Amino acid sequence: MDHVYTAAEVDRWTAAADLFFERAIRDFDPPLDVEGIVGMWMDTWRYEEAPIHVLTMANRLVHAGYVLALKDVAHGTYDNELSVWRPELCG
Repeated sequence: MDHVYTAAEVDRWTAAADLFFERAIRDFDPPLDVEGIVGMWMDTWRYEEAPIHVLTMANRLVHAGYVLALKDVAHGTYDNELSVWRPELCG
């Protein structure tokens, strides 16, 4: 029989994702210490209690985001903006 998860459990996992996303956006520069952030929030998030299928879903979504970003780079989508982001590379 499948386990039924409470709204509070799902809300906690969603809040974990929201906190991580907020931290990633807010602290864009300098690069994040992802492992440090995850370790710091682990007790608060309690995501280690999430079922494996929820964690797998989140993992696949994160990887999909990385793949899409890498495709943009490979296809030169942002080449014209390089001088704005990294002017030292466009000497």
